[in-house]
Amino acid sequence: MTKKYKVFGIGNALVDMEFEVSESFLNDNKVEKGLMTLVERERQVELLNSLDGIQHKRSCGGSAANTIIAGAQLGANNYYSCKVASDETGEFYYKDMKEIGVHSNIENARFEVDGPYHSRCRSYDEYVLRNYFYIFKRGNYS
Repeated sequence: MTKKYKVFGIGNALVDMEFEVSESFLNDNKVEKGLMTLVERERQVELLNSLDGIQHKRSCGGSAANTIIAGAQLGANNYYSCKVASDETGEFYYKDMKEIGVHSNIENARFEVDGPYHSRCRSYDEYVLRNYFYIFKRGNYS
């Protein structure tokens, strides 16, 4: 049986942001060097406000997306299912995935939020899954 895609991924759409900052920035903002720390939304907004104006790099992220992207970079025809906010960050995610060569539902999977920095997994049905050799899923689904 011929399948349209190699891997179907479903997960949380996250945008990874990489900033180069000084030791004093870390100290002033009480950030420990060399660690990844999960923070509440309020702290995230506080840190992003502190970083306003600092040049940075962005890329699509999330564990499922990273797996799908790696496969696509190795030549697999993959598909990623998620929802993104109807904002600039959601548009960035859509364009970045498209540029990488990953097929997705993002163009039709937008939702309104009361603030930035939100994503959700997208539900899927049996018809969609018939077109894949493998399924990779992570996160919470709605």
